[in-house]
Amino acid sequence: MRKRIAFRGPPYTWRYMLTRPWEIVSWVWGEVRWFIQRGLYGYSDYDWWGLDGYLLKWLPSALRELANGHGYPADLTEVEWRDMLLKTADGLDKGRDYLDNPWDYHEDYDAVPAEFGEAMDFIHKWFWHLWD
Repeated sequence: MRKRIAFRGPPYTWRYMLTRPWEIVSWVWGEVRWFIQRGLYGYSDYDWWGLDGYLLKWLPSALRELANGHGYPADLTEVEWRDMLLKTADGLDKGRDYLDNPWDYHEDYDAVPAEFGEAMDFIHKWFWHLWD
C-alpha cells in the first residue's frame, strides 16, 4: 500500500477565515505559487525554508517504494538490499519524529540520533545505487 504525502489543508479554522477573507486569498496564492515552483524547479520556497523536514517527509516513502523495485547493487542480494532500504526508511522516520517532537526525546536523546545516523550513513555509502 502506497503512503503519499497528505494535503496540508488551510492553516486556520473556518471561523477565522470567514471573518478575514483576505487570509483565504493569501493562503490560496501561496499554495498556487508553491505548486508552480515545484513543477518548474522540483521544489518551492516553502520547501527550502525547512529543507530537512521536506526531505524527511518524502524520502522514507521513496525508499520503501524503491525496496519493492526490481534492481539492486551487484555486491548484495535482493533481500539484503530490500532490508537495508527498509531499515534506512525506518531510521529516517525516527529522524522526522525527532524533528517534529524534540521535547519527547529528552530522556532517550542518544537512541534516536543513532538510528538516524545509521540511516544517513547508508545514504552516504549507497547514494549512487538509489535507482531502480
